[in-house]
Amino acid sequence: MSFAGRAVTRVFSLAAALGALSLAPPANAQEATLAELADRYRRGDRDAALREIEPWTAEWTRREVENLLRRRPFDPALTFAAVLLHVHRALLCAATDPECSRLHLAAAARLLPPAADTPGCPDCAAFAPRLFLLVGLALQADLDVVTAHHVVRAGLQRFEEDPELLTALGIALETGPGMRQYDPPPDAMRRSSPIIVRPGFTVEGGSRGEWRPLPASSLGDAEAAFRRALAADPGLSEARLRLGRVRLLRGQATEALAELQRVAREDGSLRRQYLARLFEARAHEKRGDVEGAARAYRAAVAVEPEGQSAWIGLGRALDLLGRREQAEEAFAAALGLQRVRGDPWWTYPRGDLDRLEPLLAELQRDLPR
Repeated sequence: MSFAGRAVTRVFSLAAALGALSLAPPANAQEATLAELADRYRRGDRDAALREIEPWTAEWTRREVENLLRRRPFDPALTFAAVLLHVHRALLCAATDPECSRLHLAAAARLLPPAADTPGCPDCAAFAPRLFLLVGLALQADLDVVTAHHVVRAGLQRFEEDPELLTALGIALETGPGMRQYDPPPDAMRRSSPIIVRPGFTVEGGSRGEWRPLPASSLGDAEAAFRRALAADPGLSEARLRLGRVRLLRGQATEALAELQRVAREDGSLRRQYLARLFEARAHEKRGDVEGAARAYRAAVAVEPEGQSAWIGLGRALDLLGRREQAEEAFAAALGLQRVRGDPWWTYPRGDLDRLEPLLAELQRDLPR
């Protein structure tokens, strides 16, 4: 199965967890306004709202978004519900209809800043940073790194030291300059090009229908973002994992080892344990410690037996150590895997996918009324 196929499988799993919807649109699908659907969504009638928004065209969606923004009095809580509805719809259609996903994520990005900046909603201040995070993570999962960067930056302009937003910023910055390190599929490379045309929405200051390029960034900027996140919340293992990788890419193999080994010891996520061991092995390789690399690769495949990248790395390390038979066994294991979950490395550039589903459920529960 190709890289793209595995990523699609991962998104299909997320869509299944979010709930399957009928593919048959109701006859009156375009009669309800976005305001009405958002109100239904926040009142708990989510399936009905999602079914009615499903057949919306790009033109209809743009019109409804602008109508909601012009509505007076402007209701930020209702607009937050509309943002959540659009993100939910985007996640459901991401695996089968990328244009649908892009349309609804663009709509969410257009609605979010005005709602966050409108006073008069006591419950919105605690809700807004998590919604910026959800939109940013969804865009990163879609490999729209440029827009993810802009949305997360917009969130941090309002909530400067939010640790999860800082982590999301670091992910976008890490992915931008380091994209070749991930070897993403061709469609992902096209979608991360400097200028990305979208269906007519903008994020604060861009010209309509066109997104600004990702500002010149470096892995040093990503490292700074992860450090700030960990200073605010030392328990953020995703930030620590990625800090370790960024330090490794910046030539700081010894310092990277300390971060990565801590994640491998202390984090309960098997995905992060596997990635920490995988990156630890690469750090040992950078230091010329092939024996240490082999041990770390073995630890990685013990955590995730479907980790093809670790099996290949293990085979390479064993070959360098002169253990030819063991190396051949590792390479054979890499080639003969019966894949169900896939290698977590393949979805690493898509950000913290494990956070999306619980964050969506959390925001559905806490929607301001």
